[in-house]
Amino acid sequence: VRAQTNNSLDAWIGTALADNPEIATAHRKWDAALAKVPQARAWDDPSVGVDAWRKSAGAASASQTGLMVSQSIPWFGKTDLRGRVELGAAKQAEMDWRMKTLDVVAMVKQAYYDLWQAQRELEINERNQELMGQFVEVARTRYETGKASQSDLIRAQNELARLSEDRIDRVRMQQQALAEFN
Repeated sequence: VRAQTNNSLDAWIGTALADNPEIATAHRKWDAALAKVPQARAWDDPSVGVDAWRKSAGAASASQTGLMVSQSIPWFGKTDLRGRVELGAAKQAEMDWRMKTLDVVAMVKQAYYDLWQAQRELEINERNQELMGQFVEVARTRYETGKASQSDLIRAQNELARLSEDRIDRVRMQQQALAEFN
């Protein structure tokens, strides 16, 4: 576990950003929204048509054909307005992507520092247990030689037991922080 927090926080953030499907989806939505901007600013496609009809049998000409080309021309500023609307939607998609990115970075940082703190608290607990174990041995020796009361020894043993129970909580906190980090 210690080796995992020795890795660079930037490396963990990079991995989280690269592997997060929500960020990838938000980025694709932003790209799609950007692609709509030129489409919204473009004029409608022109239409081309051919009309053919047959006249009655007694007419001078047996059939006629007509060609048609039409282009819808929007009123002034209409396409620009549609483009600005789509650009606003693209900006919104970009902000959604940025927010998801920031959320993931914040979660990784929080988990990283929670894990770091849990490991430090566990180290402190282990040092305290070592010191308390030594204190119990000193209290036992002093009790056996008659220089201390039995209550001093019992208090030291109780404190060592409390530290052992506290260590279980610290290990659980470390495991929980590691699970959140992963």
